[in-house]
Amino acid sequence: MKSSMTVPSVPISAFSPAGALLLTLALAVPLPGVAQGERVSASDASRTEVERTRALHARTTRAAQWKLAESDWLRYESIMAGPRGLWTPELDPIWVLGIHARSAVERRRFAEMAVEQERARVAGELAFQRAYDEAWDRLYPDRVLVDVARLVRSARQSGESSGLAAMPEMLPGDRLLLFLTPGCEACGQLARRLVDWVLAAKGGLDLYLLDTDAQGVQDWARSLRLPPGPLGEGKVTLNLDAGTLDRLTGGAGSPPLLVRRSLGQFAALPLEGLLKASVR
Repeated sequence: MKSSMTVPSVPISAFSPAGALLLTLALAVPLPGVAQGERVSASDASRTEVERTRALHARTTRAAQWKLAESDWLRYESIMAGPRGLWTPELDPIWVLGIHARSAVERRRFAEMAVEQERARVAGELAFQRAYDEAWDRLYPDRVLVDVARLVRSARQSGESSGLAAMPEMLPGDRLLLFLTPGCEACGQLARRLVDWVLAAKGGLDLYLLDTDAQGVQDWARSLRLPPGPLGEGKVTLNLDAGTLDRLTGGAGSPPLLVRRSLGQFAALPLEGLLKASVR
């Protein structure tokens, strides 16, 4: 006969506290490479989804700011990832898409968008300029920013310089303000040369036209074939004068006049030599 052995049962309470702790820890340790790997993969997937959602939201927001479809923005990003991003990294999306249009219809569409954008910009800036002029006249009615008489005296004492080589060094943030009329041919030629000079000097140029209207400003710019890149980036701006010259000079200035704005200060620059050099 086979003898049977009975294994006595041990109540749970008989385990020592240390043994119970070891058993609990052993049961809590996950199987290597299975559950832990699944949790890491799920975390990565969740993080990727969050990043994708944020990128989509940012793209949709930027496209809406420029009144573009999401497909337009994707094409803009694709274009800027190529040579255009190196040539003109600050060119606005509408200009980029218009320059790289795939058909005449698409080019016309972006051209009309650019015109509407420019019209809205000019209208807003003119409205603010008028408010600024009114505030200036109200707060500082007797103060003149640019002393034209001092410019004349300085030019007589030092003699007129010739050419852009004698122009002062441009500091970061400096801008030149050129006031002129469309009928001044030498002024137009100087403006075209100043565009190239200012860009090379890392400065900015604001062109203010008098005795014309918004359409006249656009026609004048086209006749000079001003490069679209700096205009789209804001490095060069086209403006109707709208009283800016009178405010700067206290009504004593007349076109053509070249002013430098540096560190919040305005100073008129000798212009006769530059005009002569422009017509040689």
